[in-house]
Amino acid sequence: MNLNQLSKGAVSAKLPITLNVIGKNYHLETSLISNDRMMIKVFDDSLEFIPSIESNILLFINLNLNLSNIIELQGKIELIEKLHQNKQNIWIKFETHSENDFKKIKDYIDKTYIPRYKLQIIVEVMSEKKFFSATSSNLSENGVLIQTDFYDIRENEICILNLYFENENVEQKSELSWIQKVSEGETNYGFKFIHNGQSRYKMNEIIKQIKNSSLLIR
Repeated sequence: MNLNQLSKGAVSAKLPITLNVIGKNYHLETSLISNDRMMIKVFDDSLEFIPSIESNILLFINLNLNLSNIIELQGKIELIEKLHQNKQNIWIKFETHSENDFKKIKDYIDKTYIPRYKLQIIVEVMSEKKFFSATSSNLSENGVLIQTDFYDIRENEICILNLYFENENVEQKSELSWIQKVSEGETNYGFKFIHNGQSRYKMNEIIKQIKNSSLLIR
């Protein structure tokens, strides 16, 4: 299963989890979650032992959807994606959970779901030390995904984006939420918009304009 298939239907959410790997507990958080899998981002030395995909080792997970709603899950690693800066994305497929657990996860996703539209526009990214231009893949009122060659910018870095829509250019303060290396020479960057009242209104108006002509992908 490729990365696009794994991330289909997933939402960006930092949820606290306790991950038990062969008897040792690790306190981590999700980066992406859907109703049947999740992705966590860890440093290479965060876990003493990371089972291989072929090992078929069962992981035990306590997933905290909110302060009073903890779901106990079991899962297996289905993909390990090596990143830069000694990080890796670990995709875990839920193996056993009840219909009630499934509903709780689905309800959470539905509540946090924000429509995302396929849109290719030029986006200029200006960080503290870098400036580059890229093409967007999709857009929501809360953020944009761009694809480009790898540039040395860090997660959580605050950037200024210039988004070149068909009829206007928009400058938007944003935070780099996640990085995903897709292939050699191609990297996804997920930016979260840092809105004030004016910028949120502006982005909502843009979404109204593009939603009838752009493909809804989530």
